[in-house]
Amino acid sequence: MPPKKTIPPMLANALLYQPETLVLNSCDIDEVRNTVGQSFKPHNLKPVRHTSALESRLHQFSVGHVSFHRLKYGGEVEVDPECLDDFFLVQMPLTGKADISCGDCSLLSSCQQGVVLNPTKRLKMHYNSECDQLMLRISRLELEQVCSRLLGHNLKHPIEFDCHLDWLHSPAWLHMLEYIIQLQKDAPDCLQQTLVSRQLEELVISTLLSQQPGNYLEELTQDARSLAPAMSNAWKNTSSHMPKTRLPPVCWPNWRV
Repeated sequence: MPPKKTIPPMLANALLYQPETLVLNSCDIDEVRNTVGQSFKPHNLKPVRHTSALESRLHQFSVGHVSFHRLKYGGEVEVDPECLDDFFLVQMPLTGKADISCGDCSLLSSCQQGVVLNPTKRLKMHYNSECDQLMLRISRLELEQVCSRLLGHNLKHPIEFDCHLDWLHSPAWLHMLEYIIQLQKDAPDCLQQTLVSRQLEELVISTLLSQQPGNYLEELTQDARSLAPAMSNAWKNTSSHMPKTRLPPVCWPNWRV
């Protein structure tokens, strides 16, 4: 088992002190269910203890077809969305724990163990009252298109990831999160520019595809290894047909100091 790691301060405090990202701050279960449902999908939300009150909050911002969320229900709850259908969901608890059941995968998610939820699998979640998590909602269609473009062919099977996400032990994943969250804090307007948002959206998706075990990871990494020699051969073939033109000598001006 890898040693425990501490959550970087940038991520531990992500979005908390940015009121412009706050979309929910409520104790009303119907309001909580509706607002969270609009951000993700309609779902069943049930407090485990009927006498316990919720103190829920949700912060969020979007980067193209990827959205970042920080969600805390503030009470022990069960969440049943059935299947996610059209998006992948990455959950990274910053505090507390969550019991996750997604298809054949069952795990206890905590600050040391995140989870990637596949859209076609039956899903149930049980959050304890301290569970406060950073979440990424990633469009299934966009992820499939990026993967297909990287592979150079249409996908033969739906994309599926290993549900276990050791996010604190992946420098590439951590730095990607820190970069985008810092950028949102310091220059939120730039995330609304299509040129920027498209690049950041693809950064998130490419990082997930390249760092998280899944059914296309081997093919993606093989293609990455073969790309350099292919580009080298392409350059050799191109340069061999280029005209051998002798350039005139460069004449520098005779400057005097």
